[in-house]
Amino acid sequence: MTAENKSIEQYKNKLTLLLTVASIVITIVAISWAVFFIKIQDWLSAIIESTLIFLGFMGYWHTKHNNTKIIAHVYFPLLFIVMCIVCIFFDVPNAEVQRSNHHYFLPMALYAYVLYQDEHPYLKVGAPILISLAFLLFASTHNGINLSEVTNEDRLTRMW
Repeated sequence: MTAENKSIEQYKNKLTLLLTVASIVITIVAISWAVFFIKIQDWLSAIIESTLIFLGFMGYWHTKHNNTKIIAHVYFPLLFIVMCIVCIFFDVPNAEVQRSNHHYFLPMALYAYVLYQDEHPYLKVGAPILISLAFLLFASTHNGINLSEVTNEDRLTRMW
């Protein structure tokens, strides 16, 4: 095995580990939030969390089947879109509670950089920049349409 092949194999192993951990974390966090939303009967938020559970599960399944292209080109962009929807419609800041979900964009930008290493240079650089800009946009604005039924008190106690 040449040094280049060994380096490629190490990259693939690290990418597989990274995607496995990310998928498991997304699924576990989404399940815990879905249970909370079902408990308070916020059905729209529970549906959004169910979407994240699906994305986490499918990401894990495709990772185990070495299908990282589908993750990179379908599930990761869908995750980005769902997180934008959450920030716009469900995690709207107010005078008492700030937005918190935009913090998920920071690790997503790092994941995008690693995930798109073998892709076109525009995608390799553009995806992390776009995700970082989304972080900055949601961190610095207070706009949105609040569709969530979560009270400020619940948001304060569950915000990280």
